[in-house]
Amino acid sequence: MLPLMLVGYLFLLIFRPYEYWPVLGALRVERVYMLTFMAMAFFSKEKRFIPHPINGMVVVFTLCLLVSGIFAYRWSSASVLIEDYLKFVIFYFMVIISVRNEKDFRLVLLSFLVIMLLYVGKSAWEF
Repeated sequence: MLPLMLVGYLFLLIFRPYEYWPVLGALRVERVYMLTFMAMAFFSKEKRFIPHPINGMVVVFTLCLLVSGIFAYRWSSASVLIEDYLKFVIFYFMVIISVRNEKDFRLVLLSFLVIMLLYVGKSAWEF
């Protein structure tokens, strides 16, 4: 169940359907979906977290980015960058928690390819 939720968020993150239907943008579907996904992952028995040095480095880099953002000359530009980066950090940790085996990884990878094909196809169609 968690890898399918991950694929749904990946679709919202890449394809951004709320750009076509402004009603979805007003509802902040992407944030509500991720908060629901995080709550489901927290209470799920399927989740697992394997500590690795890369996870620590991601946390350290995130903290460095936050500190440098706080002392930035232009806070408005830094806040946009930090918000976008934090979305990907949360997604990274949700991938680590949700993907348990090779089958789940293949599902996420194949879904990523299909979503990117849809996104690029949409862009080519609009061009």
